[in-house]
Amino acid sequence: MLLKSMAPDWAAILLSVGFVVIFGEVLPSAIMTGPLQMILASKIVPIIQATQAILFFICYPISLLLDHIFGEHTKRYHLQQIKTLLEIHMKSDVLNENEVTLIDGIMEMRNQTVNRNYIPLRDLFHLKSYQILDQYTISRIKKKGFTTIPVLENNIIIGTLNTKRLLTVNNEIVNFIVDKPLIINSDTTMLELLRLLQKYKKSVAFIYDQQLLGMITLNEVFESIAGQGFQDDDSHQITLR
Repeated sequence: MLLKSMAPDWAAILLSVGFVVIFGEVLPSAIMTGPLQMILASKIVPIIQATQAILFFICYPISLLLDHIFGEHTKRYHLQQIKTLLEIHMKSDVLNENEVTLIDGIMEMRNQTVNRNYIPLRDLFHLKSYQILDQYTISRIKKKGFTTIPVLENNIIIGTLNTKRLLTVNNEIVNFIVDKPLIINSDTTMLELLRLLQKYKKSVAFIYDQQLLGMITLNEVFESIAGQGFQDDDSHQITLR
């Protein structure tokens, strides 16, 4: 009001903006970014702390009132907002399409459960616990080419047979090991599954929901991330018998 009474409107605007820019932006930036910036900063710490303490009793109640009216404000991004940011970065050539697809797939893993990606029990090649590893069974194993074969007893998984660890002499098995299976619930997320496979150094897990539903492998995990199929030693398990 004082400037308006002393000068025309345009001059008052120029003067007020000029004072704000010079004393609020230019001079503080020049002083605080100079060679004495650390010394000056340390000297004004008590002033800043005293100002915070005084204004706390004013600002804090106001912040509570605003949170109550408008809801709490958070700096966290929602999943969809992150996806939008990724698309913006892709359009700006910061990320390519493959990188965005992989990042998006990893983020979606926490929302996907294994019961949407597993191989049903009826589609699995497996061995019964009472089966003898004779020449016929060995020929079937070699023909299928599987690296990990479930061993079942009354539709209950009791272990897995790693065919790479079979020791044979003249096509006769002289030693084999049945590994302890990794059992998970049907509501396990794909992200949790990946952590479990890494923790227990497994490539397959078996899904239970009161009964054995099927098997899920690293192949399905990679497919959920990349959104496309992978070919590995056990990918044939998807094919019906």
